[in-house]
Amino acid sequence: MGKYDTFMENPDVERWYTNLSRGSVTTAKVYFRRLGLFCEQNNLSPKQLVQLGKENRKKLEDLVQDHVTKMNLGKNH
Repeated sequence: MGKYDTFMENPDVERWYTNLSRGSVTTAKVYFRRLGLFCEQNNLSPKQLVQLGKENRKKLEDLVQDHVTKMNLGKNH
């Protein structure tokens, strides 16, 4: 995997990855890297990301939308 190998120590992440890879290993790898980058750029672990969603769904939605906006601005400017 590489840079985000420690994420696989979380059984929920490993299960998610394994289930994705049943359909497409390539898709699983891409989604895993995207999860890693998102967590890195927002200073969160996958566990913290899930916890945020459980505690404050609106805050998580805003975080994801802001992240997508920043990514799109980076591509266009």
